[in-house]
Amino acid sequence: MSEPLSVTEQTRAASFAAAFADYACEKGADRQTLLSFSGLSEGDLSNQDDRIPMAFYQALIGAAIHQTGDTALLLKHTLESRLESWSNCTHLRLSGVFD
Repeated sequence: MSEPLSVTEQTRAASFAAAFADYACEKGADRQTLLSFSGLSEGDLSNQDDRIPMAFYQALIGAAIHQTGDTALLLKHTLESRLESWSNCTHLRLSGVFD
């Protein structure tokens, strides 16, 4: 991902994509294949507060589902994730939103 994001482009926090990639690899996906198929690089995922295009995130999800054969992979990741440990959610929790 080398081009800057447009103001109107839908995006996702890089931390979501990085965590999902980690989860998919734990379930048998190959990280390099995931990144290659999605158009992302390790650098794109290295700063948890960066944004990535939603299309790249969706391609990552598709590649992970294809590699693992688990069509519920994203749902399982969502249910098993500890969102309060991610920076944006930690900020919301500390500000009282989750209390």
